[in-house]
Amino acid sequence: ADGGDWVRRFRDDCRPLVVDVGCGMGVSLHGLAREEDTGDGSPLDINWRECNFVGADLSRLAIGYASAIASRGGLDYKLQYVSSPAETFLEELMTRHGNLAARVKLIMIQFPTPFRFPEGGDNDDDEKNGFLHDDAGDNAPKRGRNLQLPTNATHGFMVTTNLLRTSHHILKRSGGMLLLQSNCEDVAVHMRNMALNEADFDIVHLFPGRELAYHEDTNPTKRLERYVAMGGERAVGAGWSAFPLLPPKGITETELACRVNGVPVHRCLLRPRACEVSSVLNDSTLTRQ
Repeated sequence: ADGGDWVRRFRDDCRPLVVDVGCGMGVSLHGLAREEDTGDGSPLDINWRECNFVGADLSRLAIGYASAIASRGGLDYKLQYVSSPAETFLEELMTRHGNLAARVKLIMIQFPTPFRFPEGGDNDDDEKNGFLHDDAGDNAPKRGRNLQLPTNATHGFMVTTNLLRTSHHILKRSGGMLLLQSNCEDVAVHMRNMALNEADFDIVHLFPGRELAYHEDTNPTKRLERYVAMGGERAVGAGWSAFPLLPPKGITETELACRVNGVPVHRCLLRPRACEVSSVLNDSTLTRQ
């Protein structure tokens, strides 16, 4: 469903809305749309069964697959997919579908295709041969494949300052939150820092014991080894969750692969800095960074 068709296909467009940007084949949203949890006691405090869901992805093939699965499962009255660039989709949601934008409970950016790791170090020869060592989850190295990754954090990477600022505008009005997840630690840190420093987001501080205090690095990827050796900022401490923030049915295929392979997932929740929210998480305290 492209353009405005997806809006008209919702049976009840007054429901809260959950948005997945760069949704791929829609695995996470499909699971959430089938979730019966009312949100009581869960980190996000979202009544999933009362929500509408929409995912956007640039791949028409992925969106076609996701839409077909939603239709076959009888979920398309509350679950829609759009083939669109991420920025375009959020801008159109904000400008053309203001009533829906005002109901956004959560925007999710999960496992965006990572940018190529900065050149340099001991792996230059491997990089020239097509090995960039972005070996995490479904980004396992395959000769020639990783050369197709975004060139760097500012050229070709889906998560841009404009995308985050548009997310902020939507969520400031709706009182919703932003979920960021990646299996590449440097990518996760980059996204969060960009949101905090350039898009006016704040960290959601989780309940004591839920935040990640340290990384064991028992099975580090070469990308992580290089990142740590360069003195990269670690995804630990304030706001970095030690536990999944979505219910089990909402995990993506990438996160499942990470669990199987023992690769950590780096996740955090953010809220617009200017948004007055009294209690978004029922087991957290919201304080500024």
